[in-house]
Amino acid sequence: MKTNKVSIGLAALVGLALTSISAVAGGNGPSFHGGGFYAGGSVHFGVHAVTHRDGTVTGQIEAHNSLNGLVLHGEITCLEVNGNTAILIGRVTDGFYPPVGDITGWSIAAGVRDNGEGANAAPDLLSRFFLIPPGDPRINPSTCFILPAFEAAILSDLDLANRPLEGGNFQIRE
Repeated sequence: MKTNKVSIGLAALVGLALTSISAVAGGNGPSFHGGGFYAGGSVHFGVHAVTHRDGTVTGQIEAHNSLNGLVLHGEITCLEVNGNTAILIGRVTDGFYPPVGDITGWSIAAGVRDNGEGANAAPDLLSRFFLIPPGDPRINPSTCFILPAFEAAILSDLDLANRPLEGGNFQIRE
């Protein structure tokens, strides 16, 4: 059963990568796409988000963490890009996290940093996935509201967490 979940998850990551190529082509504003793994391959994820001409953001996220049992799929509804750093906000459309159980309907937020391309570039960085229960006032994926203190916490986690990608790549476009 575990092998099937991993196979499905890896297939979903490949699908996200292919979808991100077509999604970025349809946008006119900031975008993010990427995926990879860290923690010795225990955490796999893929994300893409694109800002359309009308200002709306669409995208997807898929994440699997064999260390803590997190499995989620979600939609990205907000993207804030500042140079080589982005904050992504969305809603979990299907997910499970063992300490809590079903997390479908929860909000998700994460920070990412694109440190460039090539062998001499530092690894790209990912904050933890912040899972926020419905009704929590820190973020609202429908309106893209984020409390400034919570945004600062995401960026601080990105700087301090030391979660460099061991494989994969991020691409942020302003």
